[in-house]
Amino acid sequence: MPNPVFLTYDSANGNVYAANHDTQLISVIDTSTNSVINTITVGSDPSGVGYDPDNGDIYVGVHGEN
Repeated sequence: MPNPVFLTYDSANGNVYAANHDTQLISVIDTSTNSVINTITVGSDPSGVGYDPDNGDIYVGVHGEN
């Protein structure tokens, strides 16, 4: 995982989402195995990630775009 800087935890599925600085990637980590199970491409330089338990959505702020 390249340079994780922000994390959020999804209590519904037990996954952690890690924003990787200076990339376009969010790593999805399965906490039961502590392994990366998916990588999501987002906008340039993700600078924050959050989880909304009411709707199950993950939100990503990106520094390199509007």
